[in-house]
Parts: sequence; C-alpha cells; structure tokens
Amino acid sequence: MKDNLFPDEALAILREARWDANAQRSYEIMSGGFRWSDERLGNEVACLCIEQGNWTFRFVLGYRASLSRGAPRKELQAPWEQLKRECPEWPGFRPERSSLSLAVELDAEQRRVDLELDELDRRISQRGGQLDS
Repeated sequence: MKDNLFPDEALAILREARWDANAQRSYEIMSGGFRWSDERLGNEVACLCIEQGNWTFRFVLGYRASLSRGAPRKELQAPWEQLKRECPEWPGFRPERSSLSLAVELDAEQRRVDLELDELDRRISQRGGQLDS
C-alpha cells in the first residue's frame, strides 16, 4: 500500500506549498480533476512520483474531483488522508477546491477533452493511422 502514498521527498515539497489567491487552475486529464498552480503537484512532485512508479499525485486530484461530484472514491482516499496528516496547510484542502459547485465545470472540461480526443482519433483514422510528421 506504500505505493499508493506520497514518497517522503514529495511530502517535503508539498509542505512548502502556500495558498496564492492568483493561482492558475488547470484540468489534469488522467485524474479527471483540477489542479491549482500553488499546490505544487505538477512538475517536481509529479516527476518524483513517476520516477518511483507512483501515481499518487493523480489519486489526490481524482479523489478531490470525486468529492466535488458528491461521490467520494474510497479507492483513492489513502493519499488524501496522508496529505491531511502530513501537510495540513496544503492549499488543495481549501473548501472551494472540493466544492460541489465545481462538478459542472469538471464535467464541462471532461466533455471538452473527449471531443478533442474524438477529433484527433478521426483525423488519425482519415490518414490511415498515420500521425503528421
């Protein structure tokens, strides 16, 4: 189960995360959740985790998205709880970032991504499976 938890090096970085009122929000396609720039889950933490074959950063985003949808995914909860214990000031715990009001926006982002992937698939199929070079 340790593979489903953040490595110590990642926790050290996440402990340094501070809330920024101007943080930029983006959609993380693999987790289906939003990520804010002040949370420090991108780049450095993601790379640390990936190098260890660990996808915990995505589990946290997916779990938070499930909270926003009003249907918590228990199988993704362990790293969320780990962060609550180890990094209680992490900006990702701000209530507005797991608000039920985000469900509509999450769904809209997922639809947008689905349409883009469908379009890409259509274009590749038209070219006989060949990508542009």
